[in-house]
Amino acid sequence: MPMQRPRYSEAVASVTVVINSDAKHWPHVPSGEKPGKFLKHPFAITQFNRDGKAVWPDDQFTHRRARDGDVTIEETKKGQTGAHGSHSRAESKT
Repeated sequence: MPMQRPRYSEAVASVTVVINSDAKHWPHVPSGEKPGKFLKHPFAITQFNRDGKAVWPDDQFTHRRARDGDVTIEETKKGQTGAHGSHSRAESKT
């Protein structure tokens, strides 16, 4: 029996990610195209905006892409809800 895809909800912690804008990091992307068109989170609802930002769930996929250098996790601002503890863990691994 195939596993059911988890549903995104507001209760799931999320982070804002910024795509790596270095063209050398994306050699397989055709010139003139943006890597955000090709890099998508399987469970995220939002896609990358014009500034190269998107809101992704704070999960293993997101942290793997951050370790690979595909995206960086943007720090949350004070008073904003989110996974504050996960930012320090992600940065301490690098």
